Amino acid sequence: MDVFFFELELDSKTVSLVLFYDLMNSVNLKTTPKLFEGSFKNFLNGDTLEKASTNSSVLNAKILREGIVIRPYYETNILGFGRAILKQRSPEYLVNSDL
Repeated sequence: MDVFFFELELDSKTVSLVLFYDLMNSVNLKTTPKLFEGSFKNFLNGDTLEKASTNSSVLNAKILREGIVIRPYYETNILGFGRAILKQRSPEYLVNSDL
């Protein structure tokens, strides 16, 4: 069984993506696939967030992707909200799952 890491906390604080990838690479741990790096607008390229989350899995093209997680490169907190992080579940995946 393969295990893929997507986030890391040290001393109860989430480390930035930059540090996360450096640390995972330094100890040869697998990370979840990075689908895109750049501006959110360029990632969507005119599509909706829902459409962007629905596709084949990058790890196994025979199955649906569960969704996508969008994070800033450096940890950001928004007053009254919390961490700037977004997870969009694929509607197609949800229809075909037991969740």
